[in-house]
Amino acid sequence: MKLFITASLLQILIFNNFYFGGYINPFYYIVFIFSIPPSTNGSKQLILSFLIGLIIDLFAYAQGIHCFSTVLICYVKLLIERKKVDQENTREIINSSWSNFVSLIVPLTVIHHFSIFFLEIFSAKEFITITYHTIFSSVFTLIFIAIHKIIRTK
Repeated sequence: MKLFITASLLQILIFNNFYFGGYINPFYYIVFIFSIPPSTNGSKQLILSFLIGLIIDLFAYAQGIHCFSTVLICYVKLLIERKKVDQENTREIINSSWSNFVSLIVPLTVIHHFSIFFLEIFSAKEFITITYHTIFSSVFTLIFIAIHKIIRTK
């Protein structure tokens, strides 16, 4: 719950005001979704993801884009966790090894960002722009999530 509040406040007060190059915005709050333990009930994970998305939507005037994107990546995360049966699956993704970090968090971050920018722009003609925004915002988000992982492991 502490990370829920911290990630929400950091996103609302700091990261929503970062615009590198005019439009590249890190979405740090998704670190909360990556920190939910796999042992948590799937319905509870989806509800928590919806709530953090709703909070960000309310303060960013985004009309449900973040709700959709957070629930989407939480659902994909749940599907991935169901298929994994190794020992490392008992930990949160954010606390897993760097190889799992890269193989799980990078695609989920890209999915999240693509869905946000696609719903925001909502035009197939702007696919290049959507892809460009997705790549650069994902890179900045992943940098902040990696910093979070490094600080948390110390």
